[in-house]
Amino acid sequence: MTVKKLNFVFSIVCIALIVGCSVSKEPTRTVSVIDHSESGQAVMKTRPDPQNTAAIDRLMKDARVWRDKGQYTRSVASLERALRIAPRNPHVWSQLAQVRFSQKQYRQAESLALRSNQYVGPDTKLRRFNWRLIAYARDKLGNKSGAKAARLKANN
Repeated sequence: MTVKKLNFVFSIVCIALIVGCSVSKEPTRTVSVIDHSESGQAVMKTRPDPQNTAAIDRLMKDARVWRDKGQYTRSVASLERALRIAPRNPHVWSQLAQVRFSQKQYRQAESLALRSNQYVGPDTKLRRFNWRLIAYARDKLGNKSGAKAARLKANN
């Protein structure tokens, strides 16, 4: 490795250490790593923080347990905590929509499922699930044509 490349890598490592040591009230959502591109250059990349992933999984599991026990307030609190960690996680938004549906808050359930679909990416299974939930919520609200449209989207 040339001196120029070593200096570049050293600079990246120093920046990563400085950023990593900075004090923040918000938990770290990603970790920075140094990787080598196809051209051989050192590249800084970010990846999901495995600790935050584990925390979100635990909060979502707790929320399911509370929901199944009819403890909707606790379930919502757990999911809102997960959203503070990962505000773009479509699974958390979808699960929160399910809780709101269980609480008979159909407008909010529809809105939350739509929010989940904004972040869902290529996960067609979750997208379809959300559209079905939207259809059920619209049925409960008396919006038959909206429910039909949501079912069509769920089947695409």
